[in-house]
Amino acid sequence: MLFKTIARKMLELKDHKIDKVEETKNGMSLIYISAKKQKKLKSSCCKKRCRVVDLLSQRRWSHLSLWGRKVEIIYSPSRVECCGKLVVEDIPWSMGKWRLTVPLSIFNKLRQDEGSRHAK
Repeated sequence: MLFKTIARKMLELKDHKIDKVEETKNGMSLIYISAKKQKKLKSSCCKKRCRVVDLLSQRRWSHLSLWGRKVEIIYSPSRVECCGKLVVEDIPWSMGKWRLTVPLSIFNKLRQDEGSRHAK
């Protein structure tokens, strides 16, 4: 339960929910997320709330390790009808087509900056 709460807050989930967290044999944690049913979701195009049309296939994102465990997020993004066309929803933990979550991307960037500072 604590793991779910921490993950939900780190990912800033409002229109989504964590369905389950699974432990794999090699010690990895898999977080399964879905959109809340009654919600219109934000469009990646204009950020307005739009009607959900259908779901795409499952995608995976690498997330920050928690308690020494590698973490992956598994989610089937929705397509929404926006501005007369179908677009993928705005996924709050991701930027564009990146397969890293925003917190992991920031951590990696900080680590690179720190490494380049020490190299000088």
